[in-house]
Amino acid sequence: MIIPLEGDRLLLVTDDLVALVRRDDGVTEIIGSTGARGTTVFTPKTLKERHRRLWSRGRLLAASLLQGGNSQ
Repeated sequence: MIIPLEGDRLLLVTDDLVALVRRDDGVTEIIGSTGARGTTVFTPKTLKERHRRLWSRGRLLAASLLQGGNSQ
Protein backbone atom coordinates (compact mmCIF):
# COMPACT_ATOMS: atom_id res chain seq x y z
CA MET A 1 0.00 0.00 0.00
CA ILE A 2 1.22 3.51 -0.79
CA ILE A 3 -0.13 6.32 1.32
CA PRO A 4 0.54 9.88 0.07
CA LEU A 5 1.41 12.15 2.99
CA GLU A 6 2.24 15.85 3.31
CA GLY A 7 4.10 17.45 0.42
CA ASP A 8 6.26 15.08 -1.55
CA ARG A 9 6.65 12.57 1.26
CA LEU A 10 5.37 9.08 0.59
CA LEU A 11 5.08 6.37 3.16
CA LEU A 12 5.32 2.96 1.55
CA VAL A 13 3.77 0.24 3.64
CA THR A 14 3.37 -2.95 1.63
CA ASP A 15 1.54 -5.85 3.20
CA ASP A 16 2.60 -5.05 6.75
CA LEU A 17 0.16 -2.25 7.61
CA VAL A 18 -1.33 -3.02 11.02
CA ALA A 19 -3.14 0.12 12.10
CA LEU A 20 -3.88 3.79 11.55
CA VAL A 21 -4.40 5.26 15.03
CA ARG A 22 -5.68 8.79 15.62
CA ARG A 23 -4.10 10.12 18.81
CA ASP A 24 -5.58 12.70 21.19
CA ASP A 25 -3.03 15.28 20.01
CA GLY A 26 -4.51 15.21 16.47
CA VAL A 27 -1.73 13.13 14.93
CA THR A 28 -2.39 9.85 13.11
CA GLU A 29 0.16 7.14 13.77
CA ILE A 30 0.78 4.58 11.03
CA ILE A 31 1.96 1.28 12.47
CA GLY A 32 3.48 -1.65 10.57
CA SER A 33 3.87 -5.26 11.67
CA THR A 34 7.66 -4.86 11.78
CA GLY A 35 7.30 -2.09 14.34
CA ALA A 36 7.89 0.64 11.76
CA ARG A 37 5.96 3.80 12.58
CA GLY A 38 5.16 7.03 10.83
CA THR A 39 3.00 10.00 11.67
CA THR A 40 0.82 12.46 9.79
CA VAL A 41 -1.77 15.11 10.56
CA PHE A 42 -4.23 13.54 8.10
CA THR A 43 -7.11 11.52 9.54
CA PRO A 44 -7.34 7.80 8.70
CA LYS A 45 -10.37 8.58 6.48
CA THR A 46 -8.40 11.21 4.55
CA LEU A 47 -5.47 8.81 4.11
CA LYS A 48 -7.84 6.19 2.70
CA GLU A 49 -9.24 8.68 0.18
CA ARG A 50 -5.76 9.91 -0.82
CA HIS A 51 -4.68 6.29 -1.37
CA ARG A 52 -7.74 5.62 -3.56
CA ARG A 53 -7.21 8.79 -5.64
CA LEU A 54 -3.54 7.94 -6.18
CA TRP A 55 -4.39 4.47 -7.51
CA SER A 56 -7.23 5.82 -9.66
CA ARG A 57 -4.91 8.34 -11.31
CA GLY A 58 -2.28 5.63 -11.76
CA ARG A 59 -4.73 3.29 -13.47
CA LEU A 60 -5.86 6.05 -15.86
CA LEU A 61 -2.27 6.97 -16.70
CA ALA A 62 -1.32 3.31 -17.26
CA ALA A 63 -4.31 2.79 -19.57
CA SER A 64 -3.36 5.89 -21.56
CA LEU A 65 0.26 4.77 -21.90
CA LEU A 66 -0.80 1.27 -22.98
CA GLN A 67 -2.91 2.83 -25.74
CA GLY A 68 0.07 4.85 -27.00
CA GLY A 69 -0.68 8.09 -25.20
CA ASN A 70 2.01 10.29 -23.70
CA SER A 71 2.75 10.51 -19.98
CA GLN A 72 1.74 14.18 -19.65
